[in-house]
Amino acid sequence: MPSIATDISYIDLNFCDTPKSIATGVYAGDGGAVLIYPGPGSCIDTLRASLAAQGIGVDDIDSILITHIHLDHAGATGLLVRDNPRIRVFVHEKGAPHVVDPSKLINSANQLWGAEGVARLWGQVIPVSETNLQVLGERARITAGGRTFDVRYT
Repeated sequence: MPSIATDISYIDLNFCDTPKSIATGVYAGDGGAVLIYPGPGSCIDTLRASLAAQGIGVDDIDSILITHIHLDHAGATGLLVRDNPRIRVFVHEKGAPHVVDPSKLINSANQLWGAEGVARLWGQVIPVSETNLQVLGERARITAGGRTFDVRYT
């Protein structure tokens, strides 16, 4: 029977002043903090403040796990990596090009919400260097923050 992690906490990012709409999972282990979805760039201040309330700084983040690259889930990734270039970003091979160059995502979002809407909803989105990426295939077992995660493409 698989174990259920009880040592993961969740941060409500209060997206657009709406509680319980977007959250970041946080595992703080011996190997550093792991974020599961950092959320959008528009919530970066809330994320940083909530992490700090847990005694976690951006320098403590070891890894970011991204299951898909939508701006509401992964948009803040580049901002965090800019502030801590040691962060490893785990992402599926199909999403990796968009993390390195988010211009197609941003252009697509601009068509839907306009540049002002994108800025308000998703905030700043910046590229992540390929050197920070851990590109995953269909199945993988990864270690992040001293914890082992089984990855399955669904």
